Amino acid sequence: MGLRGGRIVEFTGAPGAGKSTVAAHCALLLEARGLRIPPRQAVRDLYLRHGWVGRLAGPQVREREVAGQRLEYFKEVETPFLLWRFRARHRRGWRLFRAELEGLRAADAEEAETLERWVEQSILTYMMLRSQARRMDLFLWEEGIAHRSVNLFADPERPLDPGRLDAFLRAWVFPDALVHVQAEPEDCLARVAARGLPARLQDRGPDAVRAFLERGAAVCRAIAAEARRRRIPTFDLENRHGSVEALAASPACRTLADDLVRALRAGPRSAA
Repeated sequence: MGLRGGRIVEFTGAPGAGKSTVAAHCALLLEARGLRIPPRQAVRDLYLRHGWVGRLAGPQVREREVAGQRLEYFKEVETPFLLWRFRARHRRGWRLFRAELEGLRAADAEEAETLERWVEQSILTYMMLRSQARRMDLFLWEEGIAHRSVNLFADPERPLDPGRLDAFLRAWVFPDALVHVQAEPEDCLARVAARGLPARLQDRGPDAVRAFLERGAAVCRAIAAEARRRRIPTFDLENRHGSVEALAASPACRTLADDLVRALRAGPRSAA
C-alpha cells in the first residue's frame, strides 16, 4: 500500500528531448505493477464526473447527463472559482506569473493569450488531481504545471533573467516528483523539425527556434534545481541514445519506474 494516492510525477525537458516517450514507457511499467495511471483524457473525464461539478451547483446539475452542460458549467462557474482558490493559496506565485505575462503581452498579445490559457489549464488540472488523490496512484504529466515556466521565460525575443526565473520558481507550485530529460540541442532541433514545429515557432527562423530550445533547456535545468532545493525526488535522464525510442529502452529508463515507486512509496490501492 502506498503512502497515499494521487501523486503527481512531472516530466520536464526541452522540446524533442523525449519526455512523452519516456512518460508513456514508464506508465506501461507502472501499470504492469497494478498501479492506476490515468491518461490525460481520463483525467478530463474524471474531473467532469467526480470534480467540483454538482458540489457547487446542487442536485439539479448532478442529475444532468449531457456532458456539454457539465462542461459549460465548468467553464462559466467552476473555472473562475478554482482560479480564485489557487490565487488565494499561492499569492506570490500568481503575482509573479501575471507580471511575466504582462511583460510578454506588451510584445505579443496573441502569444500572451495562448500562454495564459495553457497555464490556467495546468492550474485547473493540478487542483483536480489534488482533489482526486484516492482515485489514482500516480499521474505522469509531461509538460505540467512547473514546466509551464519554459513558456514564460524561454521566449527567444526576450533575454533570460536567471534571477527573475529563480524568484518565480521559488514561489510557484511543484509536483511530488520530477523527471528531467536532457538531450543535445542539435538532437532536439532535428526531432522537433522532423515532427513539425509547434504553431508558435512556425513563423520563426532557425536561429530563433534554436534559441528557444536552448533557453527552454536552461529553464528546465532551473526547474530541476528548484525541485532538488525543495527535496522533491528528482531524476535526470540523459538522452544520448540517438533516438527517443532507444532512450525508452535504456537501462536508466527501465529502472525509472522502480525509482519512482521507491521514492514516492507508491503502490496499488483499492478504489475509494
